[in-house]
Amino acid sequence: MSMSELRDLVIDAHGGIARWNKVKTVDGDMSITGGLWARKGWPDALKDVHVTAAAGKQWISYRPFIGEGMRSSCTPDHTIIETLDGKPVRDRRNPRAAFDGHTVETPWDDLNLAYFSGYAMWNYLNTPFIFALPGFQTEEIEPGTRTVKNVGGSRLRFRITLQRTAPSRFST
Repeated sequence: MSMSELRDLVIDAHGGIARWNKVKTVDGDMSITGGLWARKGWPDALKDVHVTAAAGKQWISYRPFIGEGMRSSCTPDHTIIETLDGKPVRDRRNPRAAFDGHTVETPWDDLNLAYFSGYAMWNYLNTPFIFALPGFQTEEIEPGTRTVKNVGGSRLRFRITLQRTAPSRFST
């Protein structure tokens, strides 16, 4: 089985790309806590939030975000904290660049929190369909760190590559 066949098999098992292309947004009530958020200075900032993620483009929002009456709005190129009626409070262009020089111990500001939690959750909610977007490549490799079992029971090892120059990509 080729890597593209494996990708298509997984996408089909999740309802297929044609069905997914009809989806506009994925919404959910969530409570996101743990050691990472505490380490970065935001232990309960994402507790009891509503998340809305676009399916056809890279956009996500959390509400409330860092306070009642506020929400985040994130794309790969622009992170905004705004009021619920859309009035910008703070924003950052090229939000990924704000992480340059950070270490595991570096605390985050509110825009770092919005960007990181935004791109992570957008990827979680849009997987596996994001692997069919332009800019993704898959290839079978020799034994390594990633292993997937295919339907026949044999083991495949693979690498997924995202071109950093691909337009409109949340990236880490």
